[in-house]
Amino acid sequence: MVALAMDPAGQADGLASLFGTELAAGVGAVGVHGSALGPGHETPVSDTPRAGLSSRGWITQTSFDRMAAASPRQRPVSGMRRILSLLLVLAASGAVAEEPQPPFFTARDCPAGTALPEGIAVQCGTVTVLEDRTRPDGPRIALAVATLWRTGQDLAPDPLLFIQGGPGLPTHLGPGDLKVWAGMVKSREWLGRQRLVLFDQRGVGASPILPSGCSPLDPNAVNRTVDHLQPPRAAWLADLRRSAKECWARYRDSGHGPGNITTATIAADVADLRLALGYPAWNLWGMSFGSRVALAVMRDHPEGIRSVIVEGVAPPEANLVRDHLADLGSAFDALVGTCRDDADCDAAFPDLERRYFALAAALDAHPRIAPVTVPDEPTVMARIDGWALRDLTFQMLGSPERSRFLPLLVAEAEAGNMRLLDSMKTWQVLVAEIEQEDLASDVYASVICADLLPTESDWADRARSQDPRFADQVWNPQSDGSCAAWPVARSPAGDAAPVTSAIPTLLISGAFDPITPPGRAEAAAKRLANGHSYVFPGQGHGVLIRGQPCARRIANRFLDDPGSRPDDACFTSLAPPIFEPPSRRP
Repeated sequence: MVALAMDPAGQADGLASLFGTELAAGVGAVGVHGSALGPGHETPVSDTPRAGLSSRGWITQTSFDRMAAASPRQRPVSGMRRILSLLLVLAASGAVAEEPQPPFFTARDCPAGTALPEGIAVQCGTVTVLEDRTRPDGPRIALAVATLWRTGQDLAPDPLLFIQGGPGLPTHLGPGDLKVWAGMVKSREWLGRQRLVLFDQRGVGASPILPSGCSPLDPNAVNRTVDHLQPPRAAWLADLRRSAKECWARYRDSGHGPGNITTATIAADVADLRLALGYPAWNLWGMSFGSRVALAVMRDHPEGIRSVIVEGVAPPEANLVRDHLADLGSAFDALVGTCRDDADCDAAFPDLERRYFALAAALDAHPRIAPVTVPDEPTVMARIDGWALRDLTFQMLGSPERSRFLPLLVAEAEAGNMRLLDSMKTWQVLVAEIEQEDLASDVYASVICADLLPTESDWADRARSQDPRFADQVWNPQSDGSCAAWPVARSPAGDAAPVTSAIPTLLISGAFDPITPPGRAEAAAKRLANGHSYVFPGQGHGVLIRGQPCARRIANRFLDDPGSRPDDACFTSLAPPIFEPPSRRP
């Protein structure tokens, strides 16, 4: 599986949010509904229970619905009272029937238990959009949104909208997650200079399409991370297809269409969010798949966009399924080259590439069966062969905290010390469990099968030839039948058109990113008249979101004056990454 987002375990630095938003409509912070302020202490948002809440926190029956459906009084009423009662019922029924045409904002209470640090406020709500914009009378989707801002200071007028990656990852809606976001707004100037708007994309998290979500389409995802040969391929694919068909039937039976979940429809949702919230202009910040959405907004809905920040850049014209092996190979080569260029690393780990693939071959010949224990789960025995090592390397390269250990892992493992290899495998299984809980796999499947499934019949063979070293890692949703069980229509070719724009854009990449390598951003920047691209040494998938200090400074300068090249003095003085030295342990 290729996920266009940083691993969930690496999101503790800030990928969290709350459903809700500022009651904007052009009037700023007037009429706060469900807000939480922290004057000198953490103040919980009202946790008063509300009638008509589903398990997902949505209002399922309005007071007007209840009035219209109420049983008539049993005692006699006068003629005038009967007329007045009838008028009230008709008025109430009319109020329901005359719900505004989307997009529109509705204020909601924030989740119970929400507590914010001093000096931070939040407002919560939903923005209702059309599921299918060719059907004005068709089904609607309530997108959960939230706005956080600093109190007691003048703010820049144009908010910043965060667009999450995935596809299918939530921005997270719990009270604790909102507290994390609030801490970022309070401590990071580039986030606190203006309001920060958060939302869950259609079908994800607190923006459901179905009354209750589908089970994971791949019920064996964690098991296949523990041992990629179990269950056997035929049984695994049968389970995947069965789960996909069951979920597809739920969409069909509820009158919804998975084909309405694409990059283009999510980009249109972003444009509708701005209109519903009443902002004349705002700034976009897209991470990974969110960068693909942000760039599509620039191309298809440029109105009201002051500036754009994209990191882990996935341009619409890039196909991250087809080019997965080439991207992994380029990231691996970047790390090997960086080690070779560093005197200390090269002395400690000479000939790293050859030794790495020799280790992979040795593990293929004699797979390691290692105990893996994650919190609240029984110990399982994980298979680590050459395929598993390459798969683990892909995830390590995306995390700067772990890629620095790769040379040491190779050196220790070839000497028979498996402590690092086992530790990283445990981390990988934990990430898989988190993703299994977080990922809306129906949304993921819709975007992959509609937008990213290569059209060439021989694409998989061509992909393997791009980098034979990683040929076994190719993932083909055509051959495994997952897209056959999820038969969304292919998106129009124009949805993959490159973006040419003069909107000021900041592009941020990590040099070791195996998912969205820096070459993607560099190519996209050539079509952006006011684009500024930075490749951060030693970083992986997600730089700004992880809090890299220089990236934060550049983002702050960029938001201050998007029309000028940001002050990037810190970037020119960045030190190269430091790899973990050989262990001194016996």
